[in-house]
Amino acid sequence: MLAQVISMQLGKALKARFESEFKRLLQQAPDAVAAAAVAGQAVMVRNGGKNYTGQKGHEKKIIAFVESAMNCPFTAVQA
Repeated sequence: MLAQVISMQLGKALKARFESEFKRLLQQAPDAVAAAAVAGQAVMVRNGGKNYTGQKGHEKKIIAFVESAMNCPFTAVQA
């Protein structure tokens, strides 16, 4: 949603709302399911062909989140 709000220039209030939610979610303890979900969304945005201001920074944060999730133990359900 954050990428859509920025690319459509929907206003500072919406951008701030989704930016804070994005940051909050990436600060949570990483796990394989969350990492796969956020990486999948980033790929869809990039493959959609519509770039937006701040995209590289968001992608760096997502990559860091995914990398930290790679060190987490798997649960029986995830294995």
